[in-house]
Amino acid sequence: MMMQASEWMVSPDYELLCAGITPQAEPGRGQDLRIPARDGIALAATAYEPRGAAGLAVVINGATGVPRGYYRAFADYLAGHGCAVLTYDYRGIGGSRDGGGGARMRDWGEHDLAGALAWMERYPPRLPLAAIGHSAGGWLMGLADNNRCAGAALMVGSQVPYWRHWPTLGGKLVTWATMHLLIPGATRLCGHLPGAVFGGEALPPGIALEWARWSRHRDFLVDDAGQPLREHFREYRNPVRLIAVSDDIFAPPPAVRALSTWFGGETEVQTLRPRDVGLRRLGHFGWFRKDMPRQHWDEALRWLRRHAR
Repeated sequence: MMMQASEWMVSPDYELLCAGITPQAEPGRGQDLRIPARDGIALAATAYEPRGAAGLAVVINGATGVPRGYYRAFADYLAGHGCAVLTYDYRGIGGSRDGGGGARMRDWGEHDLAGALAWMERYPPRLPLAAIGHSAGGWLMGLADNNRCAGAALMVGSQVPYWRHWPTLGGKLVTWATMHLLIPGATRLCGHLPGAVFGGEALPPGIALEWARWSRHRDFLVDDAGQPLREHFREYRNPVRLIAVSDDIFAPPPAVRALSTWFGGETEVQTLRPRDVGLRRLGHFGWFRKDMPRQHWDEALRWLRRHAR
């Protein structure tokens, strides 16, 4: 028997935080709630009840500055195919904007993403758990000390955003200037990073400046002393598939391949061209749009079901 949303979402130890849940989700819409990050910050989230026989739990980790609502069409698709799905906003953006004071970007991985995985792992029904990361939502997995609870990870447009990974001179120059000049300058001038600079929501200063600092370093994710943060990447030995989109100016295939070498287990890189999906342009955001041909989502879901255990 399929469990109702109220049965698999209610926390035995966090009921007050999640008290806004309605008794049952309306199909296709999900239920808005609050979940705890690992350090106790309340994050805005949406949970989608599986329709039909439940077989997989999925956490969708969004891109930098992209609110969870962007992933609604894909989350609803997964729910319609028997997946329990959680989307959420990192602190400082979307419905979690009030939790961004003093935050750094590493909090998104160490506390927020880790909290989302922990929340989804411990609630019934006890399903195999998979993680899907878009852009930053892929490499932030490597900062979560509990990432191994996800039996497989699918990453779309996730990359090492160091300028030398861009294949063209123009791409190198734009990326270098963005991380060395534009993001630090705009953040210090405005007191935050305006969303217009990179196409997402505005970012709190600590998050924006750490993102730029990391991206200026050839090892990207580094601690305050400049030492690479790789421990939890190496510990993740479950299957990883990284999807590189050929016309993605924010995550060109060489930058995606660079990230693929950080994980401790089996990884594969799949390069996707817009014409492969019957579109003129796909870019950094197209894979999650509602007009993405369903056969490609179908194939990704089959991969997750095969590998998440």
